[in-house]
Amino acid sequence: MDIEKLRKSLLENSDPDGPCIEDDLMQAAATALSPPNDPLTLEELRKMDGEPAWWDDGEGSCWGIISVDSAGMWGGIPFLRGRWRQVNFEYNIEERKMRIYRRPPEGEKDGNV
Repeated sequence: MDIEKLRKSLLENSDPDGPCIEDDLMQAAATALSPPNDPLTLEELRKMDGEPAWWDDGEGSCWGIISVDSAGMWGGIPFLRGRWRQVNFEYNIEERKMRIYRRPPEGEKDGNV
């Protein structure tokens, strides 16, 4: 069900004079529909070639692009490509034991730290 169908359903099935308002319903729906933001597994990362992801190393964090070669010496190994502290990088995620997320954790600045 997409968000618009959910909004309509919630509005049609809620009491217009009740305590809930549309903004509350939309916030609840958005929260329910958002995927969890746990660290991504290696299996999930292998399926994300070319997609953006968030890296948090405990000291800083930044966006990067997941890169997974389909063959060769690095075939099936997820890497994160990006720029952090003014330096371009391409890191082997598993080897460096990196914590990679779909998006920044709630409340974290959306950009380089």
